Amino acid sequence: MTSAARTPDPQPERVVSAIADDLRERVLRPYLPVSRYVRRARLERPMHSALPRSNAPASWLRLDADCTIQAPCYIESTGHFNAVELNITYNQMLYLCLAESMRLGLFGKPAWSLEQFFQAQLPNVLITDYQAKFRRPMTSAKFSSWFMLESVQVNTKRRRAMLKTRCGASNDGTDANEAHVTVALVDWPTR
Repeated sequence: MTSAARTPDPQPERVVSAIADDLRERVLRPYLPVSRYVRRARLERPMHSALPRSNAPASWLRLDADCTIQAPCYIESTGHFNAVELNITYNQMLYLCLAESMRLGLFGKPAWSLEQFFQAQLPNVLITDYQAKFRRPMTSAKFSSWFMLESVQVNTKRRRAMLKTRCGASNDGTDANEAHVTVALVDWPTR
């Protein structure tokens, strides 16, 4: 898959489904109302559950979202989408992808249940590396974003799962902004 913001037509072995509003609302509950950017989201996934592997793009999970930022939550308006807003958007898409994956059992066993995910969402989901590129300015009032989960590597001895991910945001589908992010899920189940 390319990094393009457009969602390709799903492959025959892939499924696209909307994230339910009640799940989205629960995932975003820790955020102040002004900071809940993701309004709608869709997950594209393989038809058959398997951990995403970097060398197998057909195993990757992709979340596409419609987003809105009504007003900045931490500063006066800069007039453009900025690094903080990309990071918050990224976090919300990561959490949505993980919650839906746990709900559907996409990671197999052992993995968190959906309720265990909600207990772990804030303390146990850690960004370990974040690299972003801003190619051109974009507005934050209304934009599309995408998130890709490319690999999950479980280390049972350390009770950790490491995720390789990336995301992008744009007003016109041309990826004005993009980030590559590594995430650690700590206290990962071992059985």
